[in-house]
Amino acid sequence: MLIFREDKLLEINKINTRGMKYFYKASAIVLICVLFVYAGCKKSGLNKSSKTASEKVVAGIVVSNLTKSLAGTYGGVSIKDGINPPSQITASSSKLKLNSLSSLCGYTIDTTVTYTSNLGDSVKSKVTGKFSFTFTCSGSYPDGYKVKTKVVSKGKAPGYAFIYSIVQNYKVQALNAEYSLVSLDGILKSYGDFSDNPSAYVDTNYVSNNYQHQDYVLSNLKIDVAHGYDITSGTASFTSVGANAYGSWNYVGTIEYVGNHKAIITINGHVYNADLLTGVITPA
Repeated sequence: MLIFREDKLLEINKINTRGMKYFYKASAIVLICVLFVYAGCKKSGLNKSSKTASEKVVAGIVVSNLTKSLAGTYGGVSIKDGINPPSQITASSSKLKLNSLSSLCGYTIDTTVTYTSNLGDSVKSKVTGKFSFTFTCSGSYPDGYKVKTKVVSKGKAPGYAFIYSIVQNYKVQALNAEYSLVSLDGILKSYGDFSDNPSAYVDTNYVSNNYQHQDYVLSNLKIDVAHGYDITSGTASFTSVGANAYGSWNYVGTIEYVGNHKAIITINGHVYNADLLTGVITPA
């Protein structure tokens, strides 16, 4: 059993009080990411294609998507917050301001969020979601959490419409007293869909010009939060279905994390090395 320093545990009671101000700022960042990703595909053309996207291209999409999804880029809980729940669900929770840490053991925050966000005059979205966040304890104080989220961000930008759908269902466990090293086990769904007709409604069954749907099973991931959010070990099995300017695909595979921001991706029997900092994918 881990022995946790009291001064570190008291940091839980200092959970971000910036609330929705932080949430709106984060949502703007998400929209910038959406704009950037889609614009890159648009330049290459989004017409339906009978070609098949290569395993190498999809390997890069999958490993990048998982990293960003765990970091909360598309919404939901971010592993970068340690064992703190996201600020957007804590502002109205009086219990989190109590001095007694032991009272948080097993405490569940169960809430919904709905808000709109505009990036300038051109990118607008509506976000709806449900969060369930439960503190877990090995001893007398919280040292982990279980999370179940379902978040949808739907919006429009000049020339296209988009929707992201994120589902998180996993457990995070602190592995040291500083909460800077954690383990993660569970499942994650990260779907992104786009339409080049901004007036059209887009949902997660959209399978036309540009979409990517990833489902992951995460097994014993070890994440060094203190050193650049490095996943030092563990595996993620995945299925990925999609289409973009590179072609369409339907692949299964695994990601093996080896530390130092590196991973080995096996997809359709082909093996690639991934540098998670540069995004470079090379045959093994």
